[in-house]
Amino acid sequence: MFYNRAKFKKEALADLKGNWKNAGLVGLCVFLSCLVLALLYFMVFWKTFFVPGASGAFVVFCRVLPFVVLIYSVFSMLFLAMFRWSNILLKEGNYDVKNFFHGITLKAIPAIFWLLLRVFLWFLLLSVAFLPIGIVASLAKVSSVRVVIAVIVYCCFFFFIFLYLVLIAKITSYSMMFFALADKTDLDVRESLDVAVKVTEGFRTNLFVTNLSFFGWSILCVVTLGIASIWVLPYYSQVMTRAWQFMLSEKAAALGAENKGGEGGTGGNATVGVEPNAGVESAGASASDSSAVDETADDASAVDGESRPDSC
Repeated sequence: MFYNRAKFKKEALADLKGNWKNAGLVGLCVFLSCLVLALLYFMVFWKTFFVPGASGAFVVFCRVLPFVVLIYSVFSMLFLAMFRWSNILLKEGNYDVKNFFHGITLKAIPAIFWLLLRVFLWFLLLSVAFLPIGIVASLAKVSSVRVVIAVIVYCCFFFFIFLYLVLIAKITSYSMMFFALADKTDLDVRESLDVAVKVTEGFRTNLFVTNLSFFGWSILCVVTLGIASIWVLPYYSQVMTRAWQFMLSEKAAALGAENKGGEGGTGGNATVGVEPNAGVESAGASASDSSAVDETADDASAVDGESRPDSC
């Protein structure tokens, strides 16, 4: 099987068919929460930067930072709850809005900041890679080495582009950790990030294109002042949940083999990927066992039938 973005979208629409009222309620909860936070942020931002006699940079930082932390914390809890609602809808067909509220958990807060820390470290590496370009370019005034400097600048520039693409791939992988947490509530935050990286390996370009395909919907949300997001967000959540489950099932065999190889010493990071195929394998094993029993019974009856005439 291959990653089929159009199929996931069609299946997501089928999941939400007849359930748009509940999906809209979930999207409305997220939209209203984001709207309140945006208004509060605007008020804090306005008082901090545009009130006459504004304070120094350190005071501004101390005012803005706690509010930014609050915004990320609330956003992470809301979106993890929405992803869990989509996961339950996909697996059980239960679209009750209570599942959304039950999915709100504080585990989302360390998850988002662990993700941001990993992304920040990649941004630091990107900045360090960009520094040689400026340093070498400043030496271009020396005519004797201008050609050599130009070659070095071009090499650094292409290396910067390469790291930028790596950063996009990493962000795409890291963002799926919330779907890992939505799928397995007992996962640790660091384990969920490792699982997300393993499961999305080989599918990062597909995921990036899938996210990019929602650009038009994002424009619609902006034009409608966010009102369209009430239905777009649950739709996006359902599509990405479908994509996650597909990647999980595709990676199950590889992660299962890795988990078997690490028995007796390593942790259970790969257990999430093993589960989708575990039931299938056990069902297949039981079916083969039952067929073997049937064959044995047939052979026994045949032998019994052949021996009866002789005994008479």
